[in-house]
Amino acid sequence: MTVSANSGQAASQSARETVVVMGFNRRLLAAVVIDGLLVMFLTFILVFTVTIIAMIGSPYESSEDMNFNAALAVTGIIVSMGYYVGFWAKSGQTVGKDLMGIKLVRHDGQPPGWAWAFVRYIGYIISGAVLSLGFMWILIDKKRQGWHDKIAGTYAMDVEYGFENADDVDFVPSDPGMHWGWIVLWVLIALAAPAALLAGLWPLGPAINRIITDIVQSVI
Repeated sequence: MTVSANSGQAASQSARETVVVMGFNRRLLAAVVIDGLLVMFLTFILVFTVTIIAMIGSPYESSEDMNFNAALAVTGIIVSMGYYVGFWAKSGQTVGKDLMGIKLVRHDGQPPGWAWAFVRYIGYIISGAVLSLGFMWILIDKKRQGWHDKIAGTYAMDVEYGFENADDVDFVPSDPGMHWGWIVLWVLIALAAPAALLAGLWPLGPAINRIITDIVQSVI
């Protein structure tokens, strides 16, 4: 009787699938280096185009009245939300995640859909609000979920794997050797990156604004 019970338990455990969830390094490369730069590029192109159109339509508008930095910030939020929520909802993959072989799924193994993709984006903001602690959580979580993943119930997994019910699979990190030293590094990045970005972009706004003004004035 005991042997039969143990055999049944062993068979049940062996029947469970193994799913590889993606670790910090590849997700950082996908989100920051690829998706981040792409969103910045799209934002800049959109703001640049709209600013030129606006100045051509109002040639007597002084360059001082056109706040390029504010337009860049507002447009960046809109483009970012549309980009991430749209890709997450439809396929679970942004351009960066696609290139890095990562896909987002929920408990049923399917892409998040529009509602949960939006919830995940809100979770993104929360994850980054306190020195990016929500993103750092990926380093120590057994299922490699950040706070945004916990909030939206999503998993960032290898595209080679799939499942129908998260309760029936075992999640194995792609980077089992991650340790606390990486968190120290991420804290330094979280502190330094926003300051460096602000220092670089804030003086750049007026300079670009002057360039656009010169171009428009030469045209009209």
